Amino acid sequence: MGRSASRRFGDVVTGYNGAMARILVVDDDRVVLRLVQHRLERAGHEVIPVLSPQSALELVLGGKMPDAVVLDVSMPEISGVEVLQTLRVGFGLSELPAVFLSARITPEDIEAGRALGAAYLTLRCVGSSQGNRSGIEARNLGVRISGG
Repeated sequence: MGRSASRRFGDVVTGYNGAMARILVVDDDRVVLRLVQHRLERAGHEVIPVLSPQSALELVLGGKMPDAVVLDVSMPEISGVEVLQTLRVGFGLSELPAVFLSARITPEDIEAGRALGAAYLTLRCVGSSQGNRSGIEARNLGVRISGG
């Protein structure tokens, strides 16, 4: 995982010393970024909110290692899929749990993300106060990121 001290207890991602996870959230839409940040912080996670893929990569390059990442699929210049590929291959975070967030999901996007082991959510799922009370779930990653 991102930081060497990160662990999984059951299916919940935790960070250093059993604390909740440090989650890098990358979305070029400020409203969506704030929504995801709010939900994850309410669940006790440390959130690193970033508006651009380039800034996210610079943070990680500078040593700010996440335990998990939530990425918008469609961003200018660099897609969420490309960011995850860079994090996993270029930065050595091959086991980094990832969730893709998008208002639009094409079959090609889904296939590319699944090939990287990521899960997909729609904006409706993240913003919903109904349904799943535990918040954001990414079951095929073996990860649950609680959201209150």
